[in-house]
Amino acid sequence: MATINRTQLVKEIATRTGLTQREVASVLDTLVEIIVDAVSRGDVVNIHKLGRFVRRELAKRTVRVPRTNKVVEVSGYVPKFRPAKAFKEAVR
Repeated sequence: MATINRTQLVKEIATRTGLTQREVASVLDTLVEIIVDAVSRGDVVNIHKLGRFVRRELAKRTVRVPRTNKVVEVSGYVPKFRPAKAFKEAVR
């Protein structure tokens, strides 16, 4: 199993599209920035044949803070990716 890093992804996209690596890197950085900004606002980003990026709320839970020994209730959000049907089928 191989891992494709950002540099390899940029090179592959540049090869397939004929764009320069610098152009592809700029587009990729912008894409990631847009997805992160949208999901952090609570928007859903849906990319056809890839999947949906959503913000999921964590259930409230009670934790103890070791430094102060106080018990506090915490909650928050995490990003979640839901792969598209076509993506899941291609992986199978």
